[in-house]
Amino acid sequence: METSVEVIEKRVQQGIALLDEKNPGWESKIDLKILSMADCRVCILGQLYTGYSLGLKAIGIPSKQTQSCGFDGDRTNNSSLYYSQLTSAWKEAIRQRLDPGPAEIVQSGPIIVIVGE
Repeated sequence: METSVEVIEKRVQQGIALLDEKNPGWESKIDLKILSMADCRVCILGQLYTGYSLGLKAIGIPSKQTQSCGFDGDRTNNSSLYYSQLTSAWKEAIRQRLDPGPAEIVQSGPIIVIVGE
């Protein structure tokens, strides 16, 4: 049985909430070009805390909770597919946080430009 993309995204959101609490501004410290959730050195925790294990200690969660927070894989399924989907979910969530898109423009009246002589 494969884990659905929706489940992975929910896990990532739980991880984001935890990181927001423990390490505000963490998303700006992640290099998306090298991010890989399958590699302990360049995964989210690896990049933030110079290693996955050090990251677990820093944020204070036991290893059995890492999957539910989107920090580790689902070893009962196709792990390469899962890690690929997990990496994609993290990248997308971080991109959205760093660039939420254009703000809604509200026009309140005419704009008058005065050009001097």
